[in-house]
Amino acid sequence: MDFFQDFSAKIKEIYGRLEAGQKMVLGSLIVLTLAVFIWLITWTLKVDYSLLYGNLEAEQAGKIIEKLEELNIQYKYSDGGKTIMIPADKIYDTRIKLASEGIANKTGTGFEIFDKTNIGMTEFVQNVNFKRATEGELQRTVESINGVDEARIHLVFPEDKLFKEDQKDPSASVLLTLTRKLRPKQITGIANFIASAVEGLDSDKINIVDQDGNVLTEHYEDSSAGLSSYQMKLQAETENKLTRKTQSMLDNIVGRNNAVVRINAELNFENIETTRERYDPESKVVRSEEIETSSDENEADSTSVSTENIRTNYEINRTVEHITNQVGNIKRISVSVNVNHKLDISEKDGEIVKTYLPRTSEELQSIESLVKNAVGYDSERGDAVVVNSLRFDDSEEEYYREQEEAMLKRKQLFEMLEKGGVLAVLLILMFILANQFKKIFAKPDIPEPEEIVRPALAEGTVESEGFYHEGEEGMPMGEGKISYDFKPMEDIKIEQTEAQQLQEAVKKFCLDNPEVAVRLIKSWLLEK
Repeated sequence: MDFFQDFSAKIKEIYGRLEAGQKMVLGSLIVLTLAVFIWLITWTLKVDYSLLYGNLEAEQAGKIIEKLEELNIQYKYSDGGKTIMIPADKIYDTRIKLASEGIANKTGTGFEIFDKTNIGMTEFVQNVNFKRATEGELQRTVESINGVDEARIHLVFPEDKLFKEDQKDPSASVLLTLTRKLRPKQITGIANFIASAVEGLDSDKINIVDQDGNVLTEHYEDSSAGLSSYQMKLQAETENKLTRKTQSMLDNIVGRNNAVVRINAELNFENIETTRERYDPESKVVRSEEIETSSDENEADSTSVSTENIRTNYEINRTVEHITNQVGNIKRISVSVNVNHKLDISEKDGEIVKTYLPRTSEELQSIESLVKNAVGYDSERGDAVVVNSLRFDDSEEEYYREQEEAMLKRKQLFEMLEKGGVLAVLLILMFILANQFKKIFAKPDIPEPEEIVRPALAEGTVESEGFYHEGEEGMPMGEGKISYDFKPMEDIKIEQTEAQQLQEAVKKFCLDNPEVAVRLIKSWLLEK
């Protein structure tokens, strides 16, 4: 207790020595230091929130928030409560806990709806629950596909009719929330999966859209419009496939962004069946042979004549071919390749010089041969491959590269300022506080009486300048050690006493050095 009292008294004593300006500076520094420390603590303890679940229903969001409060986990929500965020380091543990209790299931209700039996359930309620369960099970399975974040599936089961011509087919509508674009094969797979899981449902009766309302399914009918759309898509896929193969090969040869490949592929969509029969007249095969023998007797001379006839049937070698051409096969390919000039880097006068040189004819021929092999060049189809060497205009690319480098440098500079700014501010504050406390705790420079009196006596008093005299003679004062034992001398009469001389000297010192005089008086008062 005494320690705190002594410490408090010491603080009051130090504060009492300060002038009004020093008190104001000290208070400002203390407030600024506290603000910096509070900001530093807040920045250090700042919680990094990440998405726990989004696009939630109100009932489901309420259950999740209730469970988070039970687990003492900080959270914040947005988008009208549909999005819930928690600290990033607790995301996965929280999801596992919520999933284990069945709270975080984003999918609909499955066949567990029948776990609780109700004896009084009507047939209509059973049908509705069966429909809900089927939709929920399909929804869970579709959401497990890569690229699908959420899925909503709506099934339509028409009522059974007495006559078949009145019976309508089931249908389905699917809404997908995607994290990336799905390939056509994936969309077809989803449609076929749903069609196989629902009795009587055909894939043509399934419509799939994404979160932006874009139709993902296309039903290709025998109409000219549908067939044309299919042809265009197949042609684009073929061209893209050949372009990727050729581009990746050239990137490894001439470097990235140094070659441009464009391919135009004409596909054959005619469905032609041809039957050919070929006969080989030189190749004969005995099919059948008949031998007929007859005998005639002559009664006159008792002789007989016998004849033998052989009939041979030959089968000519015949070849029958049924040829059906493949729909969508390549009819003709046109390839255009432009290769950038070769970069030559040299040093001249201590500076790096970049020069772009055209490709030689040998290099272009080698590239052309590689491209022909990559795309499956066939001269009989009339394929064409053209390879040129032209200088690329990379001014825009250079501009964006410089902008990106400048942005990266600014980002690094901001990171350095953010990390070093707080330290610099603290160092500056510590330096300022150290100087201020040094001035506060420093002992005042109290001059000795000799130092006060000597210059005053050397300069004289208000009435005389350097000499105390009466009449024509006097005594100079100012050199050597001053003695306060003034002795009377002949022909000199001292009109001022020693106390008066000291008083005059102190007055002059206070007028010339007011700040020192104030500190001196304060120190005397505190000592008493």
